Amino acid sequence: MLKVTRRYFRQFGVSGLFKTIVILSLLFGHLAAFASLRVQTTMAGETSAKLGGVSAGEGHSYSALSNPAGLATLTGPAFSAGTSVIGVSLEGSQTNGLGNSPLSPPKDMSTTVWSLGAATAGVGPWNRWWGLGAVLAGPYGSLQSFETNQPNQVFPFRYQGAEKQFQGTLSAALELVPNRLYFGAGLSLFITAAGSADVSVITDNPTGNMALNVKLNSAPLAGFLLTWERTRMSLVYRKGMAPSLREQFTGRVELGGEDVLQQPMLVESTLFFEPDEWDWEIEQRIGEMTLSAGLTYSQWRPYQHSYLVSSTADQQGNRVSTRIPSIVTQNTISPRLGMQWRWNTRWSLSSGYEFSPTPLVGVSQQALPADGDTHRLGLGIQNQFWREGSRSASLGVHGQFHWISEQTLSAGANESYRVSGQAHGIGLSLTARL
Repeated sequence: MLKVTRRYFRQFGVSGLFKTIVILSLLFGHLAAFASLRVQTTMAGETSAKLGGVSAGEGHSYSALSNPAGLATLTGPAFSAGTSVIGVSLEGSQTNGLGNSPLSPPKDMSTTVWSLGAATAGVGPWNRWWGLGAVLAGPYGSLQSFETNQPNQVFPFRYQGAEKQFQGTLSAALELVPNRLYFGAGLSLFITAAGSADVSVITDNPTGNMALNVKLNSAPLAGFLLTWERTRMSLVYRKGMAPSLREQFTGRVELGGEDVLQQPMLVESTLFFEPDEWDWEIEQRIGEMTLSAGLTYSQWRPYQHSYLVSSTADQQGNRVSTRIPSIVTQNTISPRLGMQWRWNTRWSLSSGYEFSPTPLVGVSQQALPADGDTHRLGLGIQNQFWREGSRSASLGVHGQFHWISEQTLSAGANESYRVSGQAHGIGLSLTARL
């Protein structure tokens, strides 16, 4: 059996209750990431502790991504900054008719991410509230980190890609019915790249030229928020992402100043894949406690792999390309529960649970994605260390723990493999309302 484990622990220089919460976070909840990877990776604090289950809650600095409609419920500027350390552990074996053998170990799967959220609101025409917000997130030290998967390499199916890419979201919202109905929409931004290269292979003065265009593409999102008394309900749609890399190479052989051979080749791959999502949530406030329940419908069927595909033409002009491993997926529905408890004016505790079924149905012999039905737990604590009138600032510790149950996938007539694992992390956040 193979077991690759990444452990993370940081000394925060605190004691008493706060240190106890840090230890509990490491044991029972981790990170600002995963699940709807785009949402949970990007946000911090309570939003991570409740596994992204805040789309029906009050407006906050990450509403531009969780639910743009919430921006119009703010009463002034809000700001958040967060950082998280993410780790993934996998273990598995493969059966080929001759017995079991360990799967090839995955490479380093740790990531440290940052996030920034800002929002503001005001009163516009017809005495209706409006809101604007932006969310930025990505890995430290780069805008994008990308590595293709080899056919015989084990890789975490849903824990690779989105948290390693720079992403930004810009949104706006408007109050439609006073104190009842709000609508918001926005664009999530991501990077794609395409280019071409022309190279002289044999010549007295070997030269070449290359062009590469890096573009900032977008995917829309929109949401509604309905409120009455102590109950809130939301519906959010987020368009999926599948940014790509395409590079066209042309090799030329020159003799006597003329081209005697030209060989074009196209290299392309998907950088990461995030499915289209429909998110529904209801929230109920009971005294100092807020309870929520939600469902996320994820459209995984059009999944695009992250294998490097090369294609060219043979002597007869026929197109020849890399044989692509087959990965069959299905759409999923993920239920979740969330809770927030404010036990006094300074301290609040947030937690959440989500069951996320695997979208994997089957694979070919060349594909080794690691995934299974996943149970996710989140926990976070926030301390409001400053307050002056309506302005305040809070510091939080948040985390998640994901248990990936064992799944057996058939990779051929006489081959199959079993994989299980876990994902974990921990993070800090600073939130301010001004």
